[in-house]
Amino acid sequence: MAATERIKVLVLGDCGVGKSSFVHLICHSHAISAVNWTIGAVVDVKLHEFNEGTPHQRSFLIELWDIGGYKTHAAARSVFYHSFHGIILVHDLTNRKSLQNLRKWMCEVYSARDNGRDGSGKLSTQLWSNADTCFDTE
Repeated sequence: MAATERIKVLVLGDCGVGKSSFVHLICHSHAISAVNWTIGAVVDVKLHEFNEGTPHQRSFLIELWDIGGYKTHAAARSVFYHSFHGIILVHDLTNRKSLQNLRKWMCEVYSARDNGRDGSGKLSTQLWSNADTCFDTE
C-alpha cells in the first residue's frame, strides 16, 4: 500500500458564512453544535481512502485550512497562502455581498502567490477560472 498523501485545501470566505461548520461537517460527518469565531486559521483533517479495496487504492490526508474571514486580519492572512493544492470558496446564500466578495478572496490569494509566497506552483485550474478580473466591490 502506498504512503498517505497530504493535501492542503484552503477554505475561504467572509466572516460568518459557515466555513467552520462546513469543515466540521466534512471532517466529522456531523454538524457542529456551537461555533467559535476563527482567528487566524484552524486546521482540521479528513482521511480519505480513494478506491478502497481495489489495487488502485490510495490514501489521502486532506487538511482543510479554515481561514478567518475578519477584514481587519486581511494583511496577516497571506502567511497561510503557500503550498496548497486547492481552494473551497464559501458564501452565504442570504448575503449577496458574501458572494460578490469571493472575487476579493481570489484576488487576495493571487496577490500572495504573485509575491512568491506559494512555492508549489500547482493548483487546480477549475478553482481559478472565474477570477480572471479582480475588482473592488465596496
